[in-house]
Amino acid sequence: MGGGSYDSGVTRSLVADSHRTGHTYMRHSANVFSGRAERKVHDKLDPKKLNRAGVVIRESRDHPDHPNSVAVAVIFDTTGSMRRLPEQFVEHLPNLMDLIKSKNYLEDPQLLFGAVNDATTNPIAALEIGQFESGNQMDDVVTNIILQGGGGDGVTESYELVMYFMARHTALDCLEKRNKKGYLFIIGDEIPRETVNVAEVKRWIGDEIQSDIPTTAIVEELKRKFDVYWLFPEGAANSNCRTAQETLQNYFGQNFLRLAKPSDVCKVIAAVIGIHEGKDARVVARELAEADTTVTADEMERLVAGVPARALDPDL
Repeated sequence: MGGGSYDSGVTRSLVADSHRTGHTYMRHSANVFSGRAERKVHDKLDPKKLNRAGVVIRESRDHPDHPNSVAVAVIFDTTGSMRRLPEQFVEHLPNLMDLIKSKNYLEDPQLLFGAVNDATTNPIAALEIGQFESGNQMDDVVTNIILQGGGGDGVTESYELVMYFMARHTALDCLEKRNKKGYLFIIGDEIPRETVNVAEVKRWIGDEIQSDIPTTAIVEELKRKFDVYWLFPEGAANSNCRTAQETLQNYFGQNFLRLAKPSDVCKVIAAVIGIHEGKDARVVARELAEADTTVTADEMERLVAGVPARALDPDL
């Protein structure tokens, strides 16, 4: 949430060193599963972590270095076939940040990374939430996510918990000062449970709420603060589940987007932001192709074809 600038070269060096040495850059996860670290969420991602004022909050605030901050949150599902997605994301993060900044999609993006698992199966961490960062501190957050695996029965995971947290434990200057919502991207192949559970909120976040909250209500609360996009990966365990697709489309409408492959996550996020900020989809496709020479402009046009243009929001 503070100053500093993001240097994509730092992240690229981190990835290159990992490939050269064979040592993973997902350090905390490796330490947890090797027994070198306690089996718990890293301090930088602890959802119960208090700020200096003693409040559980994640803040995207303006700073002299970044006077026009815009909050961008990316939440990964770390269950089952999705568990490696944060690791893959790190490799493409430099291209995402270069594109957002160099093409002026956002002047001062501040990124938060988090992860969600299944609260009912006693995971190491059902919820991991970092802070909004402007500089390479974001590398240190995303690389400390635990790649847990596991998950719940059926087609549900605890996405409702992360939606509750982001709705009630974030503060955004872009919204409070400029009436501009933040961006929230949730990447998952299953659906939230129908209610936000009292006991799970107490255990994983520390809040005491009087009764379960319908997930429909928390989604609407969340949408008042963020433009929420659900990214649904093809090839994941439940990618062909009609119930999951229909439920998520009911929650998020045209902001429910399918991912052809996990490596497209950064490209789609960049495309959503560029198009939402008013750029023509064809221009965005061309700029994405220029940034990633492994694909053609035609392929990029197909990738961004489903990204909705910004709609006027009657609440703003």
